[in-house]
Amino acid sequence: MKNLTIFGVTPFEKPDVNLMLKLHQADAFPILSLGIDLSTAQEALNQLEQTDIPSFGIYFSDEKLASLRIPQKVKFAIVSFGTPITISSDLPVIYQVSSLEEARKAQQSGAEGIIIKGNEAGGLVGYESTFILFQRVIKEIQDIPVWVQGGIGLHTAAAAKSLGATGIVLDSQLALFPESSVPQDIKSVCSKLNGTETKIIANHRVLVRPNSPALPENVNAEDLKQYFNDLDISKSYIPMGQDISLAVDLYEDFKTLKKLIFGFKEAMYGHLKQAKALQVIDENNILAKDLNLKYPIAQGPMTRVSDVPSFANAVAEAGALPFIALSLLKGEQAKALVMETKKLAGEKTWGVGILGFAPQELREEQTSYILEAKPPVVLIAGGRPAQAKIFEKAGIKTFLHVPSPALLDIFLKEGATNFIFEGRECGGHVGPLSSMVLWEKQIERILKEDHPENISVFFAGGIHNDFSTAFVSIMAAPLAARGVKVGVLMGTAYLYTEEAVACGAIQDEFQLQAMQAKETVLLETAPGHETRCLDTAFAQHFNTEKAKLLEAGN
Repeated sequence: MKNLTIFGVTPFEKPDVNLMLKLHQADAFPILSLGIDLSTAQEALNQLEQTDIPSFGIYFSDEKLASLRIPQKVKFAIVSFGTPITISSDLPVIYQVSSLEEARKAQQSGAEGIIIKGNEAGGLVGYESTFILFQRVIKEIQDIPVWVQGGIGLHTAAAAKSLGATGIVLDSQLALFPESSVPQDIKSVCSKLNGTETKIIANHRVLVRPNSPALPENVNAEDLKQYFNDLDISKSYIPMGQDISLAVDLYEDFKTLKKLIFGFKEAMYGHLKQAKALQVIDENNILAKDLNLKYPIAQGPMTRVSDVPSFANAVAEAGALPFIALSLLKGEQAKALVMETKKLAGEKTWGVGILGFAPQELREEQTSYILEAKPPVVLIAGGRPAQAKIFEKAGIKTFLHVPSPALLDIFLKEGATNFIFEGRECGGHVGPLSSMVLWEKQIERILKEDHPENISVFFAGGIHNDFSTAFVSIMAAPLAARGVKVGVLMGTAYLYTEEAVACGAIQDEFQLQAMQAKETVLLETAPGHETRCLDTAFAQHFNTEKAKLLEAGN
């Protein structure tokens, strides 16, 4: 089978014969989502049998469709691993997997290939994001083809392909194109979405609107799927990924599927070439030189970890940018932390991380210590450009956390130029969008600026080693080509260093727990306020107590 770099799957788990024809003509490999209605699926297959499409794939999302008559033109079936579907033994199967364990089992079962499907994709998903899952799977599964689905745009597609993926899967991203048969009223809704409107219900990511149908409290997957039948939002739930937000940019940039697919293939070739030529994230790159660092790497501020001056100094000694975290510290404790770090750092570059949403009185107090010490860099989490101006006037380069594309647009218009793009995979408080969706949107926005060379960006969330940094280098190559200063920010990775314990930033037991852990969990402390932690006994206790309180009506 040739031309398998890009799979185009009919969006929202609905058959779309016209789109299949157009995908084939655009030089993508067309995949028909069979949906959940047997007669509709069979009719679509029968129609495709009469077309000049030489071959295509099918996607089974429901075991009830196993009795379909499959035409000879169908070259393989895509199935979520573990779904109990009986498929003809002579039809090759490509399994969607949502964990490393599923990938291993799929390979052992004789799969034709696997699709790494991240948490941000539409429909049935697991816990891990595409970026984390890709890193886990691609190094281990190398003997069969591997595609990537969820959060895929031009830039992330180029990085995934360059780092070992056979290709990528597009589905929600295709919805706005004229060749798609998605109804116009749904296209109109989709054109205004930012991805956060999709939620996970019964392990399925679906679009949730204010007028969505009411569901039982503990709805299961089978009950939820009854609402997948049509595309009337008031009567249904639509399987849709966070990457619906990428559809707007892709449609605006390309207008037709033929141009879109060519654009993806061009990016897969061009980004890697640019990244190699520019050495985007390398010792003494333009961001490192601008900040007087050896490496364009920042150690992100971590509450109750990054509050030890000797640890900050150890990071600076190694050539990276350390941030001490003031968090809610005040009085002599806060002042001593800033002044002692300044004394230890000497001429080395260091920074202070503060909370833009801290009480104003505390923020003003912390600001006075910072202005007295004049660290080279400040990072404001949950802040605004207006809060950065007081530091910038004092000659302190100030970075702002920007967890959403809408905020970036506002910040750029207000004159801000230094940003942290931190995806949902980070530790501590997390934003709503996965790294790949967020990064893709932010890159597109910056590329539209008249003077991108004035902008500095640290990418964060799921970055921890050479492989993850290479992903960012390839993805961000077009930014570097336009003069944007690019680096990476890591927090969690520093917990695994000898210095973190030796300097007293964390205790031996903390590091031991981190070394032994295989998973993290998100603890929701308030609606929309989630914190990523190790999956410990405390996390389990927290969730148990939360469930009790909810049951009691609190």
